[in-house]
Amino acid sequence: MILFVGPLPPPLHGFSFINGEMLARFRAAPAAVSVFNRAPAPSQGRVASWWQAAAAWLGFVRALGGAPRASALYMGFSGGLGQLVDLAYLLVARLSGRPVVMHHHSFAYLRQRPTHTALVLRCARRARHIVLCDCMADALSRQYGIARAQIDVVSNAAFLPPAQALDRGHQPAASLQLGFLSNITAEKGIFAFFDLLTALRARGVAVQARVAGPVAPDIAQRFAQALAAQPDCQHLGPVYGEAKAQFYQGLDVLVFPTFYNNEAEPVTLLEALRVGLPVLANARGCIADLVPAGAGVVLHDDARFVDQAADTLQAWARQSTAQWQQRYQQAQQAFVQLRAEHAQRLAGIVQRMTRGGSA
Repeated sequence: MILFVGPLPPPLHGFSFINGEMLARFRAAPAAVSVFNRAPAPSQGRVASWWQAAAAWLGFVRALGGAPRASALYMGFSGGLGQLVDLAYLLVARLSGRPVVMHHHSFAYLRQRPTHTALVLRCARRARHIVLCDCMADALSRQYGIARAQIDVVSNAAFLPPAQALDRGHQPAASLQLGFLSNITAEKGIFAFFDLLTALRARGVAVQARVAGPVAPDIAQRFAQALAAQPDCQHLGPVYGEAKAQFYQGLDVLVFPTFYNNEAEPVTLLEALRVGLPVLANARGCIADLVPAGAGVVLHDDARFVDQAADTLQAWARQSTAQWQQRYQQAQQAFVQLRAEHAQRLAGIVQRMTRGGSA
């Protein structure tokens, strides 16, 4: 049996999406799974949220008491103070002698060493740990003394469907079609994206843009004003399913100018590469490992992101259709190779856990 702990959709975000995909793989193995959803109920206050967490933990204790000895705990590890709730699950599993697998999705506690994280991970040194890229594995080992042999690297690419070829072809005389897809916040780089559009037009580069995602309330007015100042730029709101596929279909390049320090391995970038869409991104978390040369460009200087991105796109705008087609192919091939390698790793982990034991 797998005792599954972690937030599941709704709300839908990268962390809950991957948790849902991991749960689906355990069930398809097939394996008996008891689920303890850590996602707060909509519009729930802090006190009610903690009561919900306590009730779920008590249910976990009861389930653990009746579970076979070979049962394992799988935990989607939180990025902030929710780790203290994770600790409650971890301690019970450890006291019962059950194997533990912790799946890490954030750099929040890898760029620094919070006291509460150090406490939790000190209790988890004998657990197996799943991270998203090699640099994340190195940081986890360095910060918390977890043996590298206890860490498995599995890219989020393993959870996505196979690559899908889209019919696209940039024409040299046409406007560049640029896209931004994310939760729309200042940290995620929306205003850098608008500055990039302005810089390109000042250089004489014809450009059209589409922005997709929900707008954070704290920047709603500033966003509306900045959007209104941009000609040929649409805000589509949140996009899912077929609307998201159409969004990617209409682009030449996905721009991901994130300044978010806790960024790990954005699913958005993987989705873009999956359909052969080149990526222009700012370096955070695993992004530099995710976008190889030819599949796009990753920039490493926050202060010069707009200028360097404008240089790159101005040069690309002059290129031939054949050069664009080669870039589309290289972007998709990067995803194909990444997915194949990491899907195999993921299958091995699921197989070991569902047969009774840690990853």
